[in-house]
Amino acid sequence: MNYYEVFGIPVSYRLDEREVMQIYLDKQRECHPDVDDGSLAAHSSLLNEAYSVLKDPVMRAEHFLTINQMTIAESSLSTNDLMEMLDARERYEKMSLTKEKRDFLRQLQERVSTLLEPLCDLENNLQEFCREFARARFFWAFLDKVSSDVYCRD
Repeated sequence: MNYYEVFGIPVSYRLDEREVMQIYLDKQRECHPDVDDGSLAAHSSLLNEAYSVLKDPVMRAEHFLTINQMTIAESSLSTNDLMEMLDARERYEKMSLTKEKRDFLRQLQERVSTLLEPLCDLENNLQEFCREFARARFFWAFLDKVSSDVYCRD
């Protein structure tokens, strides 16, 4: 399924998030039970799915690559990337205070944002886009684990 087509927008990693949200809200209004007899319920579900993918930069990058028939090779990670991740994991495992873990979580969020930023400028170079996204996704997976750990223990 091409979620860009669902919203009638061109395939691009770079999106105007406000525009996507407005399209989503407009299309959902058309599917609302007060307007529709229920025949568009499945379409409403598809809109929700498409919106959740396109609004999230990591899921959008994965979808963008899928649409462009590209696969992400984790093997493209450099030794420095792997060492940085190993160091981050070791530092996290040594932390015991919730405040330390929350501070670390904020640092990790900033790191992932920094890694995702250049993707907009790389969408015409899919090989480079894949390489940079592999780095971001690697850290994003760790961010997800740390986030779950920090917020599930409180």
